[in-house]
Amino acid sequence: MSRISHIGIEKDYLMLKDYLSNEDELVSFNSCEKSSCDGVNCEVDILFISMDQEESNGIEKLYQLEEKIQNEKLNVIFLTGPIDEYLQVEAYKNGVDEIIELPIGKRLFQHKLESIKKRISCCEKILMNCGIGKLKFNKEKYAVVSAHGEVTLSKREFEILSLLDSNTEKVFTRDEIKERVWGDENIHVRTIDVYIKKLRSVLGDSRIKTMNGIGYKLSK
Repeated sequence: MSRISHIGIEKDYLMLKDYLSNEDELVSFNSCEKSSCDGVNCEVDILFISMDQEESNGIEKLYQLEEKIQNEKLNVIFLTGPIDEYLQVEAYKNGVDEIIELPIGKRLFQHKLESIKKRISCCEKILMNCGIGKLKFNKEKYAVVSAHGEVTLSKREFEILSLLDSNTEKVFTRDEIKERVWGDENIHVRTIDVYIKKLRSVLGDSRIKTMNGIGYKLSK
């Protein structure tokens, strides 16, 4: 069973209520507290955000909810109508894990969601073991390798983790990470925090340390 949360348009909430399988639980986002959970299945929480392009592109919601999403290790999925490529790129750059375009049939939605949940579970199990000891990188596949297998990261996730691993004695500032990974591309500083959050969710909170007022450091 996975706990599913939603914020946004009511019709999307009603769709989720109808489309989710009996094994999933649709809960209020505000009451989605990790401490109230028992069992492994509660480790996978998914937040659906309705993306209304006429009122808001939805990305601002990621900024507003950044701390809660990070603390609860939620995986974010946008529900949206037809969406242009620019907004899709912006959504993924700012921490969205998946975009589902509406309308969508119930059967296809359920298969998409099951695929997402399996991918989340697989990545967490494998990379949690990678978080112990020396990390191994496969640059051709953008993958992190352990004795338990390998998981392919996004290009940005791989580059950030590789940078931190290149010198575990050094604290990398956000500006350094931005320059080394994004170059001259204009990004919001919080984008880096979102990627760090994703890496922590699979490596463990203690592996990437925040040095207050400075930046990030990878522990050995």
